[in-house]
Amino acid sequence: MNKENIAIAGLNNEELKLFKKKYKKINIINLKDKISEKKKIYNLEAIIVYKEWPIRRFLNKFINKDFINFKKLRWLHLSRAGIDGLLPNLSKYKFKITCGKGVNNVNSSEHALAMLLFLTRNLNNHHKIHTEINGKKVLIVGLGGIGSTLARKLYFLGADVSGVVNYDKKKYNFLNKCYYKSELPNIVSKYDIIINIIPLTNQTYKTFNNKIFNKMKNGVYFVSISRDDTIDMDHLKKYFYRKKFSGLGIDFTKFENKKKFDSMNKKENIIFTNHSAGKSDNFKKRLDLIIKNLDNFLKKKKLKNTVSIQKQY
Repeated sequence: MNKENIAIAGLNNEELKLFKKKYKKINIINLKDKISEKKKIYNLEAIIVYKEWPIRRFLNKFINKDFINFKKLRWLHLSRAGIDGLLPNLSKYKFKITCGKGVNNVNSSEHALAMLLFLTRNLNNHHKIHTEINGKKVLIVGLGGIGSTLARKLYFLGADVSGVVNYDKKKYNFLNKCYYKSELPNIVSKYDIIINIIPLTNQTYKTFNNKIFNKMKNGVYFVSISRDDTIDMDHLKKYFYRKKFSGLGIDFTKFENKKKFDSMNKKENIIFTNHSAGKSDNFKKRLDLIIKNLDNFLKKKKLKNTVSIQKQY
């Protein structure tokens, strides 16, 4: 009986040894761009992306075109939470897709909170007003794992926290109100702090635009750790120069957008980072999810974090 061929990208030598020892009945391939150039990888049953940097060229080509050559592929796992790169072909993929939803709840929520505190405490200009989060009305747009984790932290800092979801309104004891995305234009003016963590889908493309920015109260703090395309960047820039924001923090996911905004006056209360929210020194959750799902895959059980074609995340 032939062994199943399963590729994992991003394992170090010790991790690779552990996987080969644990899964002796399958053929584990340490996937790298150089290896991916060989046509034998078309026989893979599963591709697991633990870390993306070793297969940047392969992954881009695979997602957009080369996936049709993988006739035996039954499962693709991406350790990132956002799967926006897959959206153009999502309905064409014949294999199951899982993602790292929930893996980055701690580090990404900490990143958003750090940016917000930088802005509210005015750390780049101690002569200006320092704002307390305690008592402020906060709206988190995107109340998934990261958003709900951040909401809990802000609640314990004394904020009045509400959230926006695409589907299924949620009830938490640390959440004041929960709205659907369609309600955003009617409620956005109520909030002192607005944080964008909404997943990028066809329905959330440029959610933050002229209409929404115009309805925000003057002096609002706006922080985003979502994908850039959830924001109309030209509209954001326009309202920045109109002095709409007391503070603006963006974790850019596209270098070209960050480059445009880098020309802003550094004396302003702004903080920009370069797709850093998901970075961490702790890969345990990422690895635990892979092991759990690999066990389920081999036992033909349900996989965790399966991407929904309907919801697009």
